[in-house]
Amino acid sequence: MIYTGNKELVESNKDRNLKLEYKINENKAIGIYKEQYIRILLIKDKKESNQEFENLIKEMERYTTAIRNNRETQPRKWNHKNKYRTNFKPSF
Repeated sequence: MIYTGNKELVESNKDRNLKLEYKINENKAIGIYKEQYIRILLIKDKKESNQEFENLIKEMERYTTAIRNNRETQPRKWNHKNKYRTNFKPSF
């Protein structure tokens, strides 16, 4: 669902003359999804549940982030040897 939302967002942004490309923040979208999806499943009225599902999608689309060019997306490497402060102290 998040993937299709990103595709729709890219398609809608093609018409607009934007400086950067945007995508949905997946962490926020998953958090919103897990909170509200169960509540939507418990609604017995189909019309009301479809409306709530559309509201869920709209809320996910509000949290977009810009994709900046020439930025590294990989996390920094962590040196496991320097995990504790005692490794920095000189030994006698």
